[in-house]
Amino acid sequence: MGKLLKILTVFVFLFSIGVFVVGMLNFQKRELLIGRTHALEEKVIALALTLEESDPVFDGVSSHPEQDIDEVTNKPNDAPMTSDFWSTYNDSLEVVGTPTMNIGTQASRLQLRQYYFLENGKPKKNILGEYETSGAGTMNELLGRVLDRAKAQQTNLSKTREQLRVVREELEKVILNLNDEKKARRINLKTITDLEAKVVELTSQIDQLRSQIDQLNREKLELNDTISALRNDLNTAKEQLSSQEVEINRLKEEIKRLTADNTNFTQHESGTVTLSPGVKGKVVRVEPEWSFVIVELTEEAMKEIFGEDLSGDFVPVEMMVHRKDYNGVAGDVVTRVRITGVTRNGSNWAIADNLSGWEQAPVQVGDEVIY
Repeated sequence: MGKLLKILTVFVFLFSIGVFVVGMLNFQKRELLIGRTHALEEKVIALALTLEESDPVFDGVSSHPEQDIDEVTNKPNDAPMTSDFWSTYNDSLEVVGTPTMNIGTQASRLQLRQYYFLENGKPKKNILGEYETSGAGTMNELLGRVLDRAKAQQTNLSKTREQLRVVREELEKVILNLNDEKKARRINLKTITDLEAKVVELTSQIDQLRSQIDQLNREKLELNDTISALRNDLNTAKEQLSSQEVEINRLKEEIKRLTADNTNFTQHESGTVTLSPGVKGKVVRVEPEWSFVIVELTEEAMKEIFGEDLSGDFVPVEMMVHRKDYNGVAGDVVTRVRITGVTRNGSNWAIADNLSGWEQAPVQVGDEVIY
């Protein structure tokens, strides 16, 4: 009996040691499970905070500028054709600020720890005798909701990525179109710059032409004034011409009278006379129409022609006509004249024919007659 008790005591001791060892091992497992469960709980709570509680909703009014896709021409277009890009655009993908899931409350934490479905405070078994792990209030129900929101978030992310692709393609088309338009605009600006420079040049030319027009108008006014003055001079000349014609007629009558008056006028066609060199008179009247001039002879010339007592016969004599220059010195020969008749009534006037072939310039009143 004593031996049996000793054996039982040793067995109980060994069994206690085994139980202690198993207990220690289970305690370590328990700590591992508790730590792992706690870490998973915290990460699930943190993960849920990144998920939106519900799908974002766009509750505003969509108002996007429509893209003009009509060709650019020089004609006004108040109603151009526009792109239908915005008709498929989902504005809700841009909504921010949608509340996220919050399962960090005490109730949610307790639900995360509730593995079995409780009915009347006790775990419920199914028809197979197994405990129910799904249902309201269980960890599975809460994690299922988190999973549903994660799937919805993934769907929205896929839609956003697809929308980004569409936006990128549209943006590329717009960029290409904009590049073409900028290239055309640079050409247009170059053309405009050249045209502006041409306009400035033409404006300058117009100003110059206007200045010339003003100058021409002033010259026209001056010419009109000159024409008026010339007309006045012409009228005056006509009046003088009329007076000269009267005087010519008078001289013709005087010539006839002198020719007929043998006592006062002597004329010869034969014989010669020699005079001393020098100035013998000056031209007092010119009659180009009849090619003769009236010369006023000096007293010396009269005495050389008719003698000291002026009683001799007249002999025709030829003389040169000179014109003084600006210094008062006798200049070039103007012509050669032949004196054909002289009055001896005190006026010393002589009629002289302008010899053909000698005239170098028209005879003027005041020219000197030189022998």
